[in-house]
Amino acid sequence: MISHPVRLRLTPTLALALLAGLSFWPTGAVGDDQPTTAADDAQWSAKDLDGNAVQLGDPAKPTVLLFLMSGQPQSADALKRVTASVKAHPGVDAVAIVSADKAADYAAKIKADWPGKVALDADYALAGRCNVHVWPTTVIRVPGGKQLAHMGGLPASLDNQVGAWLDFATGAIDEAALKRRLSGQEVVEDNPAQMAARHLAAADRLLDKGLVAQARDELERGLKIRPADSALQLAMARVLLLMDQPADAMALLDRIDASSVPPWKLDVVRGRALMAMEKWDQASAVLVRAVKLNPEPSEAYYALGQIYEHALDYRQAATAYRAAFENSPTGRKLTISPIPTTQPGE
Repeated sequence: MISHPVRLRLTPTLALALLAGLSFWPTGAVGDDQPTTAADDAQWSAKDLDGNAVQLGDPAKPTVLLFLMSGQPQSADALKRVTASVKAHPGVDAVAIVSADKAADYAAKIKADWPGKVALDADYALAGRCNVHVWPTTVIRVPGGKQLAHMGGLPASLDNQVGAWLDFATGAIDEAALKRRLSGQEVVEDNPAQMAARHLAAADRLLDKGLVAQARDELERGLKIRPADSALQLAMARVLLLMDQPADAMALLDRIDASSVPPWKLDVVRGRALMAMEKWDQASAVLVRAVKLNPEPSEAYYALGQIYEHALDYRQAATAYRAAFENSPTGRKLTISPIPTTQPGE
């Protein structure tokens, strides 16, 4: 999915933010490209409906982590499929992790049928920790916590893929048999979702090279296949902003099914569009909201810094730019202090 890291430009205000008392030291935290381990789970605790702590998997068993979003049809479908696979592997631990603002209601609804624990992740902290950017996502971990498989979205073969990985994790098949089962699915199945995902990935690569018009062409091809695909729509909105078409981007954002995308993802792009339209007060309100319940707030903080700088509020701009750095991939490896969030003039 197109979601580029923020590239900070060193303005005088940003330089001030970094010079004005920014202290840091290595913490030994797990990086974004590394699997979460059982030891890390203590730092990223989850709670169930009763407020009790939920361990994210038995360290002595293979574990399935199923990330769901309340109110999303795709999550309901994934729940049904993964439930069947988990029940067919009784030696496997399973945790359903429910995100979004109505997480508790959805967790209560699925608790009786899900063959494992249910954890709440209303603030998306666990999703961010496990590099989950698409709902549903299925993660399979071996004993000890190392990640074995990470399956984003809802491929037609999800139940077969989960079954194959769990057979391998429990020792029922060897690596050669696993490869045969997975490669056979890839050859046979090429559904619209997979085709659209390829166009999205191609657009992402083109944007990395600065080829905005070509990226737009790829996204248009994907949207012809899946017009209501929220990932493609959100990526297209970003491209429209790059092409200086904020009004078109806003119109597209309004058509996206909000239940299929974390609210902060929409707010970041919407805030950028409002900035481009010079609706600074509206943009500020949206972006302040976008840094909350957001495991990837760097872009939103940077945009807020630009708004504060436009308002000549250099102190708040420095604070926001500092927060943008500290929440970037490099900054997340450093120990940081909480940054208060306010709108200009507060």
